[in-house]
Amino acid sequence: MTLISRPLKQSTLCRTNLVESVTTTLETNGKSVTESQEAHFYRMVDVLVNRRSYDKKVAIVADVGLGKTLLITRFIEATAKYSGNPIVVVVPRVEVVDELVTAANEAREGSATAIRRKDSFVDETDYTRQLDIAHEFRIVILTHAMFRIALDSGMFDSRLAQFTGAVGTLKDTRSIIVDEQLPLLREHAISRSSLSMIMTNLENVVDNTRRFTGTNFAVRSFEDVRQHIRNLSDVIDRTERESFHAKRIPAINEAFSLPPSLVEQARARFGFDFERILKSFEYVVRSGARLEWKQTKSDGVYMTDKLGAAVNDFGLSCFESLAGSLNPYDVVFFDATAEFDAMYDLLPSLQIIRPETPVFDYSNLTIRVCNAVTASKRWASSPDNIERLRYLVEGELMLDHDQLLVSVFKGDPMESLMRRLAAVNPDSILYKPNDSGRGVNDYEQADAILQVGTAIPAAITNIAIGDSRYPDEHIDGHYKPDRSVSILYADPLVQGVVNSHIGVTTIQNIGRLRPGRKEDALTAYLLAVPDESVAMIAQAFPGAKIVHEPILKGEYSDTVKAIADLLQTHDEPELKKAQICSAIGIAPNSLTRALRENQTLNRVFTAHGYERVSTQKYKKSN
Repeated sequence: MTLISRPLKQSTLCRTNLVESVTTTLETNGKSVTESQEAHFYRMVDVLVNRRSYDKKVAIVADVGLGKTLLITRFIEATAKYSGNPIVVVVPRVEVVDELVTAANEAREGSATAIRRKDSFVDETDYTRQLDIAHEFRIVILTHAMFRIALDSGMFDSRLAQFTGAVGTLKDTRSIIVDEQLPLLREHAISRSSLSMIMTNLENVVDNTRRFTGTNFAVRSFEDVRQHIRNLSDVIDRTERESFHAKRIPAINEAFSLPPSLVEQARARFGFDFERILKSFEYVVRSGARLEWKQTKSDGVYMTDKLGAAVNDFGLSCFESLAGSLNPYDVVFFDATAEFDAMYDLLPSLQIIRPETPVFDYSNLTIRVCNAVTASKRWASSPDNIERLRYLVEGELMLDHDQLLVSVFKGDPMESLMRRLAAVNPDSILYKPNDSGRGVNDYEQADAILQVGTAIPAAITNIAIGDSRYPDEHIDGHYKPDRSVSILYADPLVQGVVNSHIGVTTIQNIGRLRPGRKEDALTAYLLAVPDESVAMIAQAFPGAKIVHEPILKGEYSDTVKAIADLLQTHDEPELKKAQICSAIGIAPNSLTRALRENQTLNRVFTAHGYERVSTQKYKKSN
């Protein structure tokens, strides 16, 4: 991976007009454009309009809020209007797809089309038709998710990569423009129980094809596939069950490949989803995988038996780099975290183009880091910790900020916290999952963010990613639960994968505040961010003040609960310390010590509208 600054070159698409269009729009919207920002816009435009003068893979560092999506929009409009080189544009959200298609077709009617997922159509023939006619359009736009579906299934290579024009007389390979990072690993995950399903479905495919064609379809090839299913099942059965260890299963046959005719018939009879499972099976047989005895999920929910015990199964997981699939194409990534995200190491000879000088001054940003709590999903699901978070928000953060963005785990943690904060003005608090901070521009009015941990992949997934990232290393698959970091990995390379993920996600989450575009003071409150991730964050926001402090000091103890209940029902405007001690049955010195050491207790008083007027008395605020 190299960092470069290319000389700027002229092109048929005028760089100056594109940059001026972007800067004028920004200034019209009240956003100033500095010389450093304008210079970086020229670098970005030069990569786009002179794409084939650069190497095949380029990542452009563009800080959150700089205006990269606006620049991409203007480039799409120019490509449509002046018949520029054909492109595929990949964006995070469906709403952005719609906006970009509209912008391109307003510049020139019929220049762009969107490729949408199958579940967007009532009639499956409409889904197929969009793929059949995509080659006619100069510009193809789709989401990250749809691009991965097309790439993994082979649809991109066969139906989207080439531009022929409406008449079909042209033939040109599209360049790919990616707004935000594209997941650069393809997961192959199968369970032992799914091997039985593969066997059953393939037996049906072979039997039905033979009956309808009257031929001896796949006699030898199917027997070979069946034997590999048995061999893989035997390896799994011989593996000793061991908790907290993702064991490495070697390749069964590095030369194995599924017969194309069998895959084609399987796709026709059971669809693309089954084809993806077959490809995962093929890759596991050929490359090996990590194997773990773990609780199974159905629709994202852990399964239990009638008596509440866990339902376990062996799971196999490995990852395949997308470098090979992307290799034939010119690709440009626009990503604020391109310098920090270790996933870009998977792309050989990637060039990273960054600003020569910082484009923003982040001296208005304060980052407060608290590593005194684990802030895992289990931690954030605890009712007591939900109360600690509630009183942190009600009793402190909402007093200091006009609008707070809370980033927390999806599911029970977010739903529970939202219920407990229901009394807060809904215009003053916003919520988003903590699994990703990319591609969302709905929170820029917030002046603070509270990030409660970071959603990270399962342990076996992180270890399998380590295998893919470091193919020449022997990755240790052991891990263990840990009170301070949730999960501690035996191999530092795997821990580095996790820390990189946390750092990149947190940078993107803080970026939702658009700190570079504001002068007012902003604050990020971060729970459970490793030191390595904090170092990345500091590099991403030069000039920001980073403070380490225990912002959740003190448990939600029985004493705190009792005082919270008392304050909720107390009607008098004053409350003496002696009354509190008498009501909940504790000694005065115990209450004094709790008030001195427990932040949550002090926030309880504030949240219920009481302020301390002396060492012995509280008074309710008007």
